[in-house]
Amino acid sequence: MTSAEAAASAGLDRVPEVDAVLARLGLGRLSGAGDLSRFPGRNQNWAGRTTGGHQVFVKRFGGPEAQAMQRLHRSVALSELPDRLVTDLAPRNLGWDEPGRLLISEFVDGAVSGADLAARGDFGLDLAFRAGCLVGSVHQAPPGRLRACPAAGGRPVLPSADLLRALPLSAFFESTAGELKAWRLMQRDEELRAAVASLLEREELADTVPAHCDLRLDQFLLAGDRLYVTDWEEFRLADAARDVGSFAGEWLHRATTGWADQSAAEPPSHSEIVRRCADGIAEARPVIAAFWSGYHLTRPQHDPALAERAAAFAGWHLFDRMLAAARLSVRLSAVHRAAAGIGRKVLRAPLESAAAIGLDPQP
Repeated sequence: MTSAEAAASAGLDRVPEVDAVLARLGLGRLSGAGDLSRFPGRNQNWAGRTTGGHQVFVKRFGGPEAQAMQRLHRSVALSELPDRLVTDLAPRNLGWDEPGRLLISEFVDGAVSGADLAARGDFGLDLAFRAGCLVGSVHQAPPGRLRACPAAGGRPVLPSADLLRALPLSAFFESTAGELKAWRLMQRDEELRAAVASLLEREELADTVPAHCDLRLDQFLLAGDRLYVTDWEEFRLADAARDVGSFAGEWLHRATTGWADQSAAEPPSHSEIVRRCADGIAEARPVIAAFWSGYHLTRPQHDPALAERAAAFAGWHLFDRMLAAARLSVRLSAVHRAAAGIGRKVLRAPLESAAAIGLDPQP
């Protein structure tokens, strides 16, 4: 395949601004790369070695223009943190372009995502501890220049007390049948709505720190002995509990759904689901505890209610993942409903649940 054919197959021929921006930055062109590749996601992504010899990862933010620009600005806002922290934290930012909605960063060749590591059983206690140290270092960073950044404020969309009352028409018509079933399940649950409202009220009173706000296992990259955190599209000043809770919630989600074969001919029985979920949570707890230990070592001074709020956000994370699964389906699986049920219990009793899932309030 010629370089022109490779660029066409990767869609670069329809986005000429990519090469134009790369050339302006002195990095060469990507359409001539022999190893050009794309990655799935809501954004367009390309990676490869440019004609100038630079390994680059190019992200073109998709969706409505206003939202795309906001995600670009939040990503760029990461550079407002101290230089040494940013260098240790994420792949190097090589430049960006607002008209093209483009962000160019260094491509970390041979990196493995945290999700892939977890799937093959290689995301162990040591890596969880290091992940906790990384997240703690972000939250420990002085907000400084970030306070003046337009992209620094605002609460993430979910969880939302308003959406738990009713969906706006635009969201209703854009939702799949599976999503509508998930929202109906949540909106009819008065105790869930009260628990979310209580969490958001407590979050409003918490101090804000620089936070990722979309922390998932696939946002971690391991390359050799370097661990990175990527995809800073939701970066802002926010409650630290969101990131801690998201990490814990990722492992709770794996614990409660990772064992299930969604293509199995016979759905698992209720007793089988309960047993597997309990076993999975017992296995996940040490990993969450290792993360929390690393976090606490790096950021020992934090408010005493952080673990409680983080547990509540971990519980919400299971609803968030249920919505993500429902986006791809016309129904809600029994496994995801069971996982949401566990999330509901954690959300309603976060202080009692914190230590049980590995977030000891007094580590």
